[in-house]
Amino acid sequence: MNFDPYDALGVSKDASKDDIRKAYRQLARKYHPDVNPGDKEAEEKFKQISEAYDILGDETKRAEYDNLGQQAFYDQAFDGAGYQRPDFSGGFSFEDLFGDLFGGGRTSRGAGGFEFRTSFGGGPGGGFQQAGPRRGGDLRYGLRIGFRDAIFGTETTLEFDRPVPCTACGGQGFTMASGQPQACQACGGRGQGSVREKIKARIPAGVDNGSKVRLTGKGQPGIQGGPPGDLYLEIEVAPDPVFRRQGQDLSLETDITLFDAVLGGKIQIPTLTGLASLKIPPGTQNGRKFRLKGQGLKNIKHKPDGDLYVTVNVLIPENIGPEARTMFEKLRDLVPQSPKH
Repeated sequence: MNFDPYDALGVSKDASKDDIRKAYRQLARKYHPDVNPGDKEAEEKFKQISEAYDILGDETKRAEYDNLGQQAFYDQAFDGAGYQRPDFSGGFSFEDLFGDLFGGGRTSRGAGGFEFRTSFGGGPGGGFQQAGPRRGGDLRYGLRIGFRDAIFGTETTLEFDRPVPCTACGGQGFTMASGQPQACQACGGRGQGSVREKIKARIPAGVDNGSKVRLTGKGQPGIQGGPPGDLYLEIEVAPDPVFRRQGQDLSLETDITLFDAVLGGKIQIPTLTGLASLKIPPGTQNGRKFRLKGQGLKNIKHKPDGDLYVTVNVLIPENIGPEARTMFEKLRDLVPQSPKH
């Protein structure tokens, strides 16, 4: 039988997402089969409010329902397949209720820019029971470092608000009141608070944009004595004013004079460890690329040494005096060249 999900939850059509979530939470606690064992009417009511929340709690489904109307939504929604009701054959669990409303099994973002996972344990038979020791969730922290720090490695100190178990609920996210689970008021059901902490982190040589550095045991605390999760530093490397990096190789651009391009010469090129000499052969064209073998990144993670590629830009004089102009005109007659087409 089709029904109006707004009526089922007792909310208006312009209700916010938070209003819908709050209404569902209150009704779900009231009609959950674990709270009303053997009450078929309460079980049916719980099915209806769960289906209503399945529709209104999903922005896409809610938009379909609002646009199509009740009958068309159930008959024609989602490319003609019709709305698929939730499968309740597996029974009911408070884990599903709290997991949906308080972040169980989902990734969310906490203080300090961290991402973390929160989960609630369900016991045998679908009841809401305390689980055994569980590993804490992993944290992710974006860290921007300098170009040379990425090449050679560095040590840094991180200062942030690290999640710790909520002292009011012991990290469970809920407390028991009159035999029923209630979301912890101290932590809002998340099961955690935070403390200010400093951590030293060693960044290995050779990291690049997108690299991840794992700090074992520095993630979320474990539940009921379980081991803590890990902290992953997601590396962003600041650009360098001279070098560009591609894997193990480096590249740069440098200017040479017209005379070095024509006659040849030697120039000094910056490298990661100092200056290197580069021989310019006579007749070097603008944009020519030279390779300095082994002047890239050094033997990182058992990879071959990288190379340094140097692209030269030939500088053409812009302002020349009458005497120099006369000499260039003579050279033009002495060294005729036809442009390539």
